[in-house]
Amino acid sequence: MRTAKLILATSPTVAMTLATSQSAAAVSQEFTIPNNSDTRFVEKSSTASNSPTPESATLRVLDGTIDSTKLTPSGEQFEWIIPTADSATTRTFEVEMDGAVSLQIHKESGAIVVKLDESPVAIIKSPWAKDANGLDVPTYFSGEGNRFTQHVETSSGDYAYPITADPRFDWGIVSGHAYFSKEETRKMAASSAAAAAVSPFWVLVPPPAGEAIGYWWVSNSYSVAAWATSAIAQDKCLVLKFGVTGTKLPPSVGVSPDHYTDGCV
Repeated sequence: MRTAKLILATSPTVAMTLATSQSAAAVSQEFTIPNNSDTRFVEKSSTASNSPTPESATLRVLDGTIDSTKLTPSGEQFEWIIPTADSATTRTFEVEMDGAVSLQIHKESGAIVVKLDESPVAIIKSPWAKDANGLDVPTYFSGEGNRFTQHVETSSGDYAYPITADPRFDWGIVSGHAYFSKEETRKMAASSAAAAAVSPFWVLVPPPAGEAIGYWWVSNSYSVAAWATSAIAQDKCLVLKFGVTGTKLPPSVGVSPDHYTDGCV
């Protein structure tokens, strides 16, 4: 088993200084995110059996603070605040694991696929930011190597402070279920196109099951949008139960929609 480490910094220089300073380390925040992804989706193939399986991820805050954390059924959400118009509007992260780490931004959703030794192991979900009145503030990720930055475009409008933004760490399918955040559920309910552009959770499932789920998702965006609408009407989040069966390729995919409230953030 491998241990993953997700490090937060505002610049490479600060990160290096704090990482080697005992006094700085004493005041830094650190969060452990256990990996609870669903191993029953792992096919018994040489590709799947050789895939790395991080046992956990650690989020360490090296400058500034995480203002709140919220457990989700498939990971954890970390929120940071932009208190005033003069405050910093970016936050940079570095991902470390026991192996070669690379980060790939998913063009359609803006999410980040975290890879260890070339294998996808986690998702940093599509970012969001909201002002004090709940208005969406444009935000996006950029990245290079094993580092990524969340940018919040506060100059794009007249926003009320404080502004809250997040990185949401997600392990993918848990106990056969894909859990969607409240923000994802809201966007999917508003548009079938948004459902097609959600964070690509299926890439964390080894082939051929992951590929089959991905094809199903793209082909059923209208159904997903309807299910999300039902969840939003009840102030809940959407969860889908997946079943992948069959010995022929591609395998068959069965999906059952449901809603959840515990960890719906």
